[in-house]
Amino acid sequence: MIKGTKKMKLTEGVTLHVIQSEKFKTILAGVYFKRPILPVEASYNALLSRIMDHATRSLPSLRDLNNELEYLYGSVIVVDTHKYGNNQTIQIKMSFPNAKYLEEEDFYEKPIKILMDILFDPLVEDGGFKRDIFDQAKSALISEIEMRKDDKMDWAISNCIETMFEDENYKIHELGTIEWVKAITPQSLYEHLQFLLREAEIDIIVNGDIDLEEILPVIQNWFRLERTSYTPVLRASHKKEIKKVKYHEEKMDVTQGRLVMGYHFDIAYDDPRYTALFLASTVLGGGGGSKLFTEVREKESLCYTIFARSDKFKSIMLIYAGIDPDNYEKAVALIKREVLAVQNGDFTEDDLQKAKEVIISSFLSISDYQNSFINYYYAQSQFGLSMDLDKKIESLENATKAEVVDASKLLQLDTIAFINKED
Repeated sequence: MIKGTKKMKLTEGVTLHVIQSEKFKTILAGVYFKRPILPVEASYNALLSRIMDHATRSLPSLRDLNNELEYLYGSVIVVDTHKYGNNQTIQIKMSFPNAKYLEEEDFYEKPIKILMDILFDPLVEDGGFKRDIFDQAKSALISEIEMRKDDKMDWAISNCIETMFEDENYKIHELGTIEWVKAITPQSLYEHLQFLLREAEIDIIVNGDIDLEEILPVIQNWFRLERTSYTPVLRASHKKEIKKVKYHEEKMDVTQGRLVMGYHFDIAYDDPRYTALFLASTVLGGGGGSKLFTEVREKESLCYTIFARSDKFKSIMLIYAGIDPDNYEKAVALIKREVLAVQNGDFTEDDLQKAKEVIISSFLSISDYQNSFINYYYAQSQFGLSMDLDKKIESLENATKAEVVDASKLLQLDTIAFINKED
């Protein structure tokens, strides 16, 4: 599937990656700005990600921009922000046709210019983003933050994370806070973009049936940034001392309680043992054949929904369950029992094989979607890991039950968060 990957330094802290693949008929180019997640900056990054693709100086309205994308055979631009452990990225991606299927010379100049204009030549007035565009984006972000409580599962998970990491910036949500968003002005947001261009780690990733030699001169022509220094993002420690289990309860107008149990494990993503830990998490709660699903939901009927998921960037596993609030104590006890069962090796080779199939299926689906593919590459590159999915799958297939048991013994319960019904 991958013909090859090449990368090169464009300037200090800016790396161009080209992933050559014949699978996709389109080209996907992404620009990733990486920064540590910080209380104020998170709000700036979130708002910036919601305004960047609305206008440039040469395309001064969203309509103008969309018309130009339509003219470029239905090209698409998406900008968003994501949290990767203690880091936050702004991702600007553009999908456009492969010139091999067009009868146009120098076609790549057009989409790449638009992508770079978003960074270097946005629509500016009075030293800031255009007021009406800014106000609309700001209002939409505030509404988005306000609506977070409406998704009770997401809110419960956030409560757990904020309690687990009350002394770390990992607790910060990628959308920031309403208070800080309200304090942002068109001028301060534009200044923040300039700050990112000066200081952020930047990766430009291009995926498709294209060679470095073909796209490099186009990017060099429109990438208007030269710098002699930047602020590298240091890798955060995955280690955590757990002295006692923390508890968080919030009462809301709900009929279904939301339980989240947060576990920490002392294994980094690039540790060879992570594969076994990931399998342990999947044996526990990775689908309809998992132990939590069959034991807690099916046999005991204690929950409506239950699953476990791990965050490779922060070395945590979260178990979520939607339960009758009156069954809280029973559900917690039974979940603890199933975690202990995996740690004691109380699962079958068939359980392990089902977990392997679930993960392998998810890996294979990555290659079906270009956006998933490029994001997977970016995540792998953060740890200096191989992009080779076949090797990843091989390591999963070769993982033994003994390795899974050993890895699972590193799971330590850190926090229990619960959304309870009001009295």
